This record gives sequence, C-alpha cells and structure tokens, in this order.
Amino acid sequence: MEIVDEETLIRRLKDGQVESFDILYDTYGHRVYNLAYRMMGDYKDAEDITQETFIQVYRHIDQFRGDSQFYTWIYTIARNLCHQLLKHKKKSSFASMETLLYSAQGNETTETFFGEEKKILVTQIKDGCFTGLLRCLSFYQRIAFILHVLLNLPMKDVAAILGKSEGATKVLVHRARQNLKDFLCGNCSLYDSNNPCRCENLMSFSLAQGWIKKPVGYQLDESPNISPKVIQAEVEGMRKVVELYKTLTDQTSSDQLIQRIQNVIQSENWAILSHQKA
Repeated sequence: MEIVDEETLIRRLKDGQVESFDILYDTYGHRVYNLAYRMMGDYKDAEDITQETFIQVYRHIDQFRGDSQFYTWIYTIARNLCHQLLKHKKKSSFASMETLLYSAQGNETTETFFGEEKKILVTQIKDGCFTGLLRCLSFYQRIAFILHVLLNLPMKDVAAILGKSEGATKVLVHRARQNLKDFLCGNCSLYDSNNPCRCENLMSFSLAQGWIKKPVGYQLDESPNISPKVIQAEVEGMRKVVELYKTLTDQTSSDQLIQRIQNVIQSENWAILSHQKA
C-alpha cells in the first residue's frame, strides 16, 4: 500500500482518485470497525456500520473543511451511525447482564474441556463478557470510554467527536470506568476469587448460544513443545487481561493493578510461562 500523508490523501479523495479510497480504508477501516464492534457488540452490525461510514465519507468528502482532525470527522460519522442503529436495539443493563451470567452458570453440563481448548474458550468468554458489559453503559459513556481508553484517542479529540466539552467528556469516561469496575469487582472472580462468576462455568452455555466457537486445528494432548498457535492465543489472552485491568483505573501503575494482573497470570497457568520450550 502506498504511504501518503493525510493532507495528500484528502486532496486525492476530493479529486475522486479511486485508489485513494483503498488507502483510506486500509488506514482507517480497522479502527472504525473496532469502534463499531465495541459499540454494537455484534460483528454483522459492525461490518454494516463500517461499510456505511466509508460510503458517507466518499459521498461527503467535499464537506470536510479541515476544522478538525480527519479521523475525528470519520469517527463522528461512525458515531452517528451507531447511535441511529442503537435506537432500534433492545437496551442492556448491568442487572440483566448479572441475571444472564448467573442463570448460565446454573445450567448443568456433562461436557468438559481441557488444555489449550479450554484456555482459548476462556479467552473468548472474557472478550465477549467485556463487550457485553460495554453495552450496559449509556451511549455517551460507552463511546467516550471506547474512544479514549480502548482506542487511545486524546481527550480533546473524543470531546470533538462527541460534541461535548473536555470536562464533560472526562466525567463520562470516569463514570464508565466506575460502572464497569463496580460490576466486575462485585461479580467477576478475576477481580475477587470469592466472586461467583467464573469463565470456565460459562463455556458450555456460550457454545450453545453461538457466542464462542471451539478452536480448530489444535492438538489437545500434552506435548513436550508449545505450538506457535498456543503461543499466539496465550499472548493475545494475556494482552486482553492486562488491557482490561488497565482500562478500569486512572492510575495504571498502581500497586493494586499490578497485584491483580500478577494473580491472574498465576491462576491461568499459561503454557507460555512454563518451563517448556516453544
């Protein structure tokens, strides 16, 4: 892919150069999709919103005057599309999420999972649970949290996308963090081992609902070596755990944060941290 600066890209887009739209999508497509998926919690909705976002960018590029960052303008289009679609969706709440999790864990199952398969399923559950919790936030708390914390946009740019002051946007992010933290600290065993909600108890239910999928092509027996696929899956799982804990505190280097991450790493018994050779 050709690398061009933002000003050149915008000029080419306004000139109608077809190849410039490929560069546009390669540059921003993944970011818009991540935003849409976190907002909607549904892959198909995220794909539709991503596609429609770039259609609107194509149609209205002449309206971009450079008064804001280009990506904030694109995110604003995606935000509006998410908002429109969410109006027609059933609203989620932390209470309904709690009820769902506990009812799912109460279902008896004779199916058991071991080794690498279990670790991969648990990683999927963690990600799905966090996405579900994001949907329990109000629209503006959710999008402020996603843009600033998960997508690392500066607060001033998030405020511009939301059409709010920086102060108001900071309050939204703080409240989102606090709401997520309150729920997880009161329910999730990763935060407190005495809490009842455990990822491994949700595997059979989540598979039956189609929320997660069994991994394909993994050797589930014990082996003297760790396969590259296991390494990739466990590194991704570790990254998500660390990111999750970091998002829920304003002081990412706090002793409490460090201790929680250490506890999770130790409890997961990751193969990548064992004495086996890759």
